[in-house]
Amino acid sequence: PKTRLRAMAQNPLNLSLLVGAYKESQHDLSNRGYLLKWFVGNLFSREKENISLTDWRSLLEVPTRALAQLAYQMQVQGEGTTFEIKTAKEALPKSVELKGEEYSVNATELFDFARAATILDPSIETDNIRFYHHLLQEYFAALELERRFKSGESLSALWKSKRTTDEMPPATVGEWDPLPEPPSTGWEETTILACGLAANPSALIEAVRLQNPNLAGRCLDEAGLTQSLISTLRV
Repeated sequence: PKTRLRAMAQNPLNLSLLVGAYKESQHDLSNRGYLLKWFVGNLFSREKENISLTDWRSLLEVPTRALAQLAYQMQVQGEGTTFEIKTAKEALPKSVELKGEEYSVNATELFDFARAATILDPSIETDNIRFYHHLLQEYFAALELERRFKSGESLSALWKSKRTTDEMPPATVGEWDPLPEPPSTGWEETTILACGLAANPSALIEAVRLQNPNLAGRCLDEAGLTQSLISTLRV
């Protein structure tokens, strides 16, 4: 929908993604998850051509899965998190299994590769790790969220919103001013991206609805799902 695209275009990174995706394929513009998947794929492909690759780097699913786990742990700590290099290494999986094969994850190689591809911020000191943009962190965290949900892990704690009076921000506003927004969970954008990326988002949206109906509604409205799919969902 045009309204959703206009809202997305207010963010500079989103706007550049929209322009690039439209020039290349002219579709999937309303799904931020697909836009970021396309963008990250381009960054990875560009870097593959510029550096000598180890075996696992030729399989982009390996660095993707490793960065997804890192981003998820960062998201647990809060948006825009910077990890010390030791903490970042501890957040990575030791290996990634693909089609029955185990591929070890070398943290130094992964970080160098991701910095060169501008997935991780290359401008900060080398003893710290941070994603280049918070949308990239949310995208990779969304991949891990969706993977964990598919594996049967309970993620209900991520979506529980504060509801009681004493949990709300102080209503120190003018008599005719609107009340402050309720506190966010910190997982709204990541969950919306995960719903857009999911092969079958129905179960994920239903799980969100049980804890946070408002966020489930946002997933339906903002995840870029097709109208035919939305019409089949019962939330």
